[in-house]
Amino acid sequence: MAADVQVTARKCRLDENECVSLLDILVSFNAPINEEHAWALCYQCAKCFINALQQDRGSCKVVTELDQVLLHRDGYVHANTIFAGGGISNNAGGSRLPGPPEHKVVAGLGLVVFKALDFGLDEEEERHLQPELEKLIQDMARSDERQSQHAETDDEGIERDSGDSEDDLTHHFTLDKVIQYCGKQVSQPAESHYRAVCRALVAEALELSSFLDKVSQGKVKTETVSACTDLQNLHISDWARLWVQVIRELRHGVQLKKVCYSRTPIEYELTPYEILMDDIRS
Repeated sequence: MAADVQVTARKCRLDENECVSLLDILVSFNAPINEEHAWALCYQCAKCFINALQQDRGSCKVVTELDQVLLHRDGYVHANTIFAGGGISNNAGGSRLPGPPEHKVVAGLGLVVFKALDFGLDEEEERHLQPELEKLIQDMARSDERQSQHAETDDEGIERDSGDSEDDLTHHFTLDKVIQYCGKQVSQPAESHYRAVCRALVAEALELSSFLDKVSQGKVKTETVSACTDLQNLHISDWARLWVQVIRELRHGVQLKKVCYSRTPIEYELTPYEILMDDIRS
């Protein structure tokens, strides 16, 4: 999967709607998202998609690519993520299109989250996820498969008994189920927590992009007046990797001795600056 993603020089910048694409964020970090980000992405996308389908299903599309997901700086997923043509209907004056079925939207979301977790990894490298997250992604991805199997059975005229019908309803994975499943993973209110996680993710990407710009400008200046140093030999990808490493240590802490302590999910709601200030105050 990672080999399918072409990583080129991209700057993480807010667009006219104050959003950045998920692909730009991943390229900025030169790394995949972590599991906490994956939970937040599932929750926020599902909320956005439900609202869009209820508002104007005919203008919606199935989201399957990383650059289609638009995260607002305030932490929510922008409606233009799922609205075809940025929310502008291409169906002027004609009969309204039915729009995509929900099971395809759910399957597309599962694919996007998988790509985000798999971003930049070698083809032979397998990422191990916590069982709950792995199950959620599998259930979303299989939503379309189950629906296709049911449709084939109906086309062939095979009659299902009442027990099979009840089983179909049980395994029909909806956007509401995605939200419920994600909500069970946190003790605090899911809405505020996952939105804060996405807000911090966008803020970190913007800060890193700004930092790398300054590094590039400084590197050009120093190269004209001095010989190469270790710092000058660092590529942008190296700076991004170091940035991610520092952020990880900020979130999880550096243990000097063995202690029974683990960071709470709230650490993912804060930007690096907010984490440092919180540590200073405490």
